[in-house]
Amino acid sequence: MRRVTLAVLGLVGTIGTAWAGPLEDGLAAYHRFDFKEALRSIAPLAEAGNPKAQGLLGKMHVNGQGVPLSSIRAVRWLRLAAQKNDADAQQELALLYFRGKGVPLNLEEAAKWFTLAADERVRLP
Repeated sequence: MRRVTLAVLGLVGTIGTAWAGPLEDGLAAYHRFDFKEALRSIAPLAEAGNPKAQGLLGKMHVNGQGVPLSSIRAVRWLRLAAQKNDADAQQELALLYFRGKGVPLNLEEAAKWFTLAADERVRLP
């Protein structure tokens, strides 16, 4: 019984790290406000086409977090992720159109992206 308990405790202790990959590492760094580490983890994933990484990179450009403040780069990354049905990116892109930040103010385009984001969130389990 003692062996089983120790084995279970050993497995539980590794669960958090066993499934962590570069995206999870990047998200964790972002939430710790370690934007340099977040960028190091997610930039290669964004370049490779990962929509979550693209969306986060876009958001970082919107806010100038670890990267230059750039609405143009933000729109580029957010649009790539939004077109792959990433709800967070769709919402961020909608906000840019709603505010006319980095793109011309366009309420119809904002409404389109807000709607797509809402629809995508309804589909999530």
